[in-house]
Amino acid sequence: METPVDVAAKINTISKDLTAEAKKLDELNRANATAQMEYDKGIGVSEARHKGAGMPVTLIKAQAKKDCADLLYIRIIAEGQLKACYSNIERMKSQLNAQQSIYKHLSVT
Repeated sequence: METPVDVAAKINTISKDLTAEAKKLDELNRANATAQMEYDKGIGVSEARHKGAGMPVTLIKAQAKKDCADLLYIRIIAEGQLKACYSNIERMKSQLNAQQSIYKHLSVT
């Protein structure tokens, strides 16, 4: 049987973990935005370079995407990390809510 003190300690731990995850979320948001910006910039530069080289218009977009495949990979990884962080925060919020309910029940009885 858990005591209110044990549950309060768990609540405190989860709260600290949520704070740390929020800081991580900020970093991941910045990384995601930077990856998106670099990809968009890379596509634009590549399209302009191919257009200037006289490549047929119908091929420019496909070639630019091929040129920026590494940037797209980085962007996709950044998006995945951001989504995972959001999921982790939601999981922690659920745990916190459950522990708070247990605490409330233990302190009433």
